[in-house]
Amino acid sequence: GMICSASEIGLAQAFPHQEAEILDLSWTKAKPGTKLAEALELDDAIMEIEITSNRPDAMGIIGLAREVGAIFNIKLKIKDKKLKTQIKNSKISGIEVKVEVPKLCPRYIAVLMENIKVGQSPWWMKRRLIASGVRPINSIVDITNYVLLEYGQPCHAFDVKKLEKDSPFQQRTVLLSVCLAKPGEKILALDGKNYDLSENILVIADEQRPVAIAGIMGGEETGVQKDTEKIIYEVANFNAAVVRKGEHELFLNSDASIRFNKGLPIDLPQYAVGRLIELTKEISQGQVVAIVDKQAIAQKTTRLKVDPQAVQKIIGVAIPFAQMKKYLQSLGFTVSGGNKQWQITFTYWRELEADGVEDIAEEVARMHGYHLLPSLLHSGSLVSEA
Repeated sequence: GMICSASEIGLAQAFPHQEAEILDLSWTKAKPGTKLAEALELDDAIMEIEITSNRPDAMGIIGLAREVGAIFNIKLKIKDKKLKTQIKNSKISGIEVKVEVPKLCPRYIAVLMENIKVGQSPWWMKRRLIASGVRPINSIVDITNYVLLEYGQPCHAFDVKKLEKDSPFQQRTVLLSVCLAKPGEKILALDGKNYDLSENILVIADEQRPVAIAGIMGGEETGVQKDTEKIIYEVANFNAAVVRKGEHELFLNSDASIRFNKGLPIDLPQYAVGRLIELTKEISQGQVVAIVDKQAIAQKTTRLKVDPQAVQKIIGVAIPFAQMKKYLQSLGFTVSGGNKQWQITFTYWRELEADGVEDIAEEVARMHGYHLLPSLLHSGSLVSEA
């Protein structure tokens, strides 16, 4: 037999190691003769799913689970961890958030946590990240990426001690500003590259300089490292257009910007915050010191009055009203009213695409099955040019 290092068997990212180090897999409790893929729970099927541009809600596992549940008529069991405590800005809280351009940042939630223990993430998290094409880095960064993959909500973590302060005392309130960059400002991003910022770029800044390109990428200088003990989680909603313009101007995109530039619900951050806190307590032993929630624009709720017969006419199939209502309710819509007129309320994760009866017809048709719709071959006479 022979002994292989993690890098020789393609697991270097999963198990960081030193040269000449032997990988100890006794924690798997696998019996001799067990296939390595089975022991590491890597013998799984990976599905690649193409998401249409109008469905950013499906760019997370929970969104996909909602779709699967609706298709197979299975109730979604996951429990959203809502933001329950809001602490207003004050010197006592240890953090202050200033949103200078509320139209470009409708909501910004900052969570200050201390007594953090940064290390390697548990294997169950690592293998899920790797299967999704994300490289594990450390427990805090992995948690932000994990919540991104779960909820489709980008998150970021700052190392508090690396944020500039005008006082040497640790008790000093940390100030984060959401603002447009100043002429001549630069930032060293997490990809290791320096970027020149213009006045069109939305940034997150401390009291001295930009520390993140809003909605696109964080800064290297304030990133979380092994010695980090106090962090600030950023969970925000940024204007899709400003993120898209920033991507094009800097020739830089990321998993976060891909989601932001499609438009995300203003209410989504509060669910992601709860999950971040839950995972951090479980994996990195952190405690919440303060939560600041700056919301300039409320999540709107759209209610459409729809004639179910009009929906049938658009689809071209007389699907029973009760079945159409069931399809819509399984997708999270609220449907009330009689057979002559329905009032349909859009749920928060589908709010951005709320339009008219055509959208409702599309939902019913795809749930019913496009393959069940009649297909007609149009025919006619050719027009003579003579």
